[in-house]
Amino acid sequence: MNKRFFTAGRLMGAMLCLMLALTAFSSCSDDDDKDAPRLTSAVISLDPAAGITHNSAVITLRLASGEALGKYDKYNVRVWTVDEETNEETNVYNETFVAPQELVQKIELTGLLPQTTYKYQATAYTAIGTQTGEYRTAIASFTTPSLEAEEEDGISEGEFIDLGTGVEWASCNLGAASPEQNQYYYACNDEVVKAELAAAARRLPTEAELQALIEKCKWTWYEHNGVWGYRVASAATGKSIFLPAAGIYLEGAVTGASKQGYYWIDNSELGEDATTARAFNFSQGWNNMFYDYPILSGLAVRPVKK
Repeated sequence: MNKRFFTAGRLMGAMLCLMLALTAFSSCSDDDDKDAPRLTSAVISLDPAAGITHNSAVITLRLASGEALGKYDKYNVRVWTVDEETNEETNVYNETFVAPQELVQKIELTGLLPQTTYKYQATAYTAIGTQTGEYRTAIASFTTPSLEAEEEDGISEGEFIDLGTGVEWASCNLGAASPEQNQYYYACNDEVVKAELAAAARRLPTEAELQALIEKCKWTWYEHNGVWGYRVASAATGKSIFLPAAGIYLEGAVTGASKQGYYWIDNSELGEDATTARAFNFSQGWNNMFYDYPILSGLAVRPVKK
């Protein structure tokens, strides 16, 4: 009787092991199914959507390695909306990259609708197919804000910002690491300015370009991280920059900080004997003043992309 009990116990144990093995095999098979959605596959991944405005966003597709770049010859990114009532999908972006040469592909989405949820997904394909079909990331999503909410707060991120004026504006003053930093002052046509601008493919804006910024954007007196200045927002692109009221450096001291802003414009045609040069000046309630200032005055510089 004890022997039969021992045998039955061994049989039950073997059956249990078999069941566990089958479960493990099934689990491994599921993991090997490359058709199953996942946050990142062994081949591709998508960064969370960035730079989201009421009508735009940026999605970044990343390929895992140079080997993946050679093995998988097509990569597709699809962005779509879903109708809440009919569940119907509408593509707003559906692009296939054939034989891409770069491991990172940045996708700028424009013309989006405010207060709308967008889903997105990336897929990689081989030329001849694979045993498991296609690699695919999980479906992710983002929601655009309303224009009103966007105008109430926030400064756009990035090295250069497109405000729909024909040139892209640097997000920070020359020498600064953040939009609100305002302790950098330069003389007109300073050699340091020329060197830094040339090294970073930047230049000084012209008076006409600043005038376009005045006319095409909304200027709001604004406090950003404890510093006062103007938030300059574009309705066309939904993006904005911050111009701190840095004041002016004269005779060893700064005056007008947090009250007035002084910015050099392009004075490259200035004569050798000139003692003054053109600059842009603003204060609360006034944002369209251009005056001549002594060329040795210390003013801020806000570059544009060359």
